[in-house]
Amino acid sequence: MLILPPKDIARLAQAVASRASGKPVRIALLRDAESRKAMGPMPIFPGIEILAFDLDTDGAFADFDISTQSARIAAEMEAGVQAFLAANRPDVVVEATGRALTGAMVCQAALESGYPVVSLNPRTDLAVGHYLRHLAHEKGLRYVFWQPDSVRAALDLKEALEASGLEIVSLGATLPASGAGEQPLSDADISAVMIEMACLANATGISLDRPGMNGQHCRPEELAGFYRPLEEGGIFAVPCCVDYAVLDGLPAGVYAVAKAQETEGKSTAYRTHFTPLSSCAHSWLAALAEVLEDGAKTPDLAYRPVADVCAIALRDVKPGERLAGAGAADYRGIAMRVDEIRWRESIPIGLLEGAMAKQIIEPDEPIVLENCVIDHTSRLYALRGLQEKLRLAS
Repeated sequence: MLILPPKDIARLAQAVASRASGKPVRIALLRDAESRKAMGPMPIFPGIEILAFDLDTDGAFADFDISTQSARIAAEMEAGVQAFLAANRPDVVVEATGRALTGAMVCQAALESGYPVVSLNPRTDLAVGHYLRHLAHEKGLRYVFWQPDSVRAALDLKEALEASGLEIVSLGATLPASGAGEQPLSDADISAVMIEMACLANATGISLDRPGMNGQHCRPEELAGFYRPLEEGGIFAVPCCVDYAVLDGLPAGVYAVAKAQETEGKSTAYRTHFTPLSSCAHSWLAALAEVLEDGAKTPDLAYRPVADVCAIALRDVKPGERLAGAGAADYRGIAMRVDEIRWRESIPIGLLEGAMAKQIIEPDEPIVLENCVIDHTSRLYALRGLQEKLRLAS
């Protein structure tokens, strides 16, 4: 069964029907075991043929040494991807892995081979999305990052409110609170919302108030009282920011706190706007329309990331001990502004795959270059270097 909003079904059907060749659109879906399980059975859509290629990443990157082994494994995996693409010659490559390292390798290999890319991987886009957009532009191809559900819902809410003449002072996700006295969020929940809100910050250009954001726990009617600038009685040190909130009595969703000038009393009114989150299992199919539509443009080079996600240790990490790449057992994510990441020398989570502790890292201690060494042989590290050159050049 296809689970997709009607408007997206219509847009995709029109994009498929407009193809001059009349042949089915061949989609190369590259995924790992985790994403295969999360995505479930492949949808059936008229005029689309999905060719799945499963990458064996469970053991490949979970425990490698900081040596040339990582480069060798990546090269072998890249060769397999290139062989699959050459044999099947798809119209679009969809990258759906869960790791920044494998996602970057897949996206680069596809673009270098001449195929447009849709990435479903927020870790990859946070790590090297700026570089991948430039690479696609150089190749005259499309690179589309399909945002998480919460990010797309927040963007829709922002567009609607701004069209109504309202000024947004805060935008982000809301999470349901647990029972009284319980921890409202697990470490995995925290990491997930950090990644999603960093993506939202980059999509809008609206930065963060502080590392980790505020995550206010309150009743819905209280949120606008907290999420406003300090001079207006709130807690924000900046005029506008991305954040998240834990709200009593509401399901997961997105919020915006907006202000409007009251015409009678001439005072500023702050109000919270909330939209519940609805998830569609096959929403990523809508991204194909952006690639297939006539007149589709190469990526906008004006894109400038303003946030990324770094890490805070969850347990004692001993010197010489390696950190897991994508799990929540060793660390949790913390969203930060890119300028803070540089001066704090924090390590983005994408670069923690295969990283090794240089000294004891205690629980709740930030993981930074002072206490951890990253794998300088990895493909991701090399691409981050190219991305940094692009940043300095611009």
